[in-house]
Amino acid sequence: MLISHGKRLLLDAGQTWKGKLRTLAPDWIAITHAHPDHAFALEEGTDVPVYVSEESRALLARFPVRRFRVFDDGDELRLGPFRVRPYDVVHSIRAPAVGFRVTADRTTVVYNPDIISIIDEDRVLTGVDVFIGDGASLTRPIVRRRGTALFGHTTVRAQLNWCKRHQIHRAYIVHCGKQLVTMKPAELQRRVDELAGSTIRAIVARDGLDVEL
Repeated sequence: MLISHGKRLLLDAGQTWKGKLRTLAPDWIAITHAHPDHAFALEEGTDVPVYVSEESRALLARFPVRRFRVFDDGDELRLGPFRVRPYDVVHSIRAPAVGFRVTADRTTVVYNPDIISIIDEDRVLTGVDVFIGDGASLTRPIVRRRGTALFGHTTVRAQLNWCKRHQIHRAYIVHCGKQLVTMKPAELQRRVDELAGSTIRAIVARDGLDVEL
């Protein structure tokens, strides 16, 4: 996802973006986790500062990125007009993930493209204007367990319930899985509207979607 506000911040750089980073021309890149569909455009290399967790830095060490910048959960990154705060989420065991809370001027967005849960939900979601969430499944969790650890994806329904609980009135569903992409668009939007209820405007994103916040 590319956020533009005078400067350009790219959140995640999956393998389908290989060869396109120069065209996107971000000033900074921030990576949620080191899975191919979130980070492997970095295989081509970049001179742009790339912000990652310590775990992601280790997993991406072989890529020719000149300026990795490692953050900790809770750090506030001051990137031009953006204040970016990474936070821990449950998603993967092998490639631990974070979400990003991004504020510019008076608008705050949270970005959670792959997620089961947010570790400190109240701290992260209080005062948020726009929620960007995981579209793996509408109503059936895709969650597995290894020992006591969970990995996988929660549902669109669960995330919209987080929005209701924290009075977030605008949501975009991204990174959609097979169930969503094989549905007819009108039927998919109808189902999402039902889950969102009357208090949330929820939109299923598509490639190339341009939104003014």
